[in-house]
Amino acid sequence: MMARAYATLIESSLPFLQEGIFAQKFFGSSLGSYILFLSSVIVFFIIGKLFMFVFKRYMRSLAVKTQNKFDDIVVEALSAPLIWLFILVGVYFGLRFLSIESGALAGVDFVVSSVAILFIAWIFWRLVDAIIKFYLMPLARKTSTQLDDQLISFSRNVAKAAIVVIALSMILSKLGYDITTLVASLSIGSLAFAFAAKETITDIFGGVSILTSQPFVIGDKVKIGSSIGIVHEIGLTHTRLLTEENYLITIPNRKVASSEIVNMSIQAKKLKKK
Repeated sequence: MMARAYATLIESSLPFLQEGIFAQKFFGSSLGSYILFLSSVIVFFIIGKLFMFVFKRYMRSLAVKTQNKFDDIVVEALSAPLIWLFILVGVYFGLRFLSIESGALAGVDFVVSSVAILFIAWIFWRLVDAIIKFYLMPLARKTSTQLDDQLISFSRNVAKAAIVVIALSMILSKLGYDITTLVASLSIGSLAFAFAAKETITDIFGGVSILTSQPFVIGDKVKIGSSIGIVHEIGLTHTRLLTEENYLITIPNRKVASSEIVNMSIQAKKLKKK
């Protein structure tokens, strides 16, 4: 309704675009209508550029006053998708100037709204990358273990998968599909997957436990259960020890978390200090 009222107001303000040469029709719409359509896209593009210019200046001034990276994250996430979102709004309003049958217009509106949902999902997608880039990656570089880097990668994939699922659910909802039934089906599938991958999930939680408690770091000599060796790798799902005979032992993190761990390097360091 608002878009149609907007088109009517513009057309009544510029009556000459429906007269003379501008009244000639091509594919059902007048030349003047096509000009109004293009003008709508250009105007919203300019509005988007002005908005981003003012927004970036505001965020830069805010950055001077604050020490956090929030402003960098927001600018990083919005800079590319937002201008396209403004263009899409211009297309949506501009279509009201063209002579399109109501049934076809409904289809076009569905496409435009679906693309808008994808653009918004793109913003959140970039927001996830920006948060990881400005917040989590600097923290990960300060630690000696590689487990937190793998957790960051895992978290990024989970967050992005959730964004995709939500966006597709919204689009399917617009097509008339019952999302509650779809969610129920996904829940059953997720439950079955969880049972099938329960050992992997347990390994991941074991890895998180190692990361938070840090009973050892790479390079420490440890005894885990009956296995003794130098910690060679701390992975998301497993830990690897290098024995004195240069054999590589791979231990699932669930077993590491549930086993008695003896860190021989800690005692060795204390003796050296004495």
